[in-house]
Amino acid sequence: DVVVVDKQDGYYAEELIIKRIIAMEGETVHIDFDTWTVTVDGKVLDEPYIKREYGPMDREDMTTDTFTVPEGCYFVMGDNRNGSTDSRSDLVGFVKESEILGHAVFRLFPVDSIGVIE
Repeated sequence: DVVVVDKQDGYYAEELIIKRIIAMEGETVHIDFDTWTVTVDGKVLDEPYIKREYGPMDREDMTTDTFTVPEGCYFVMGDNRNGSTDSRSDLVGFVKESEILGHAVFRLFPVDSIGVIE
């Protein structure tokens, strides 16, 4: 699901962000930055929607490659992985269920991708 998030504290407390739910409470996420592979509980995700760039899926603000989602929370990531601040970063972190406002169902930008979000 692609969700609209209203972080209640931290860096994004003043704006809404839109991210894709990758994992739910109790699940473990492992990210292989070199192969751009995201694994949840040992299962590699099929992610044809991500914007893949040359080089590793890396950001300066990431401190680990494995996350276990706490109770009542979600792990979210953006589709533009090298340009997205998401649950990999302490600036967003895990998203509480109460911080999810709703699901995104239609994309307006970029123009070549206008349409229903699957």
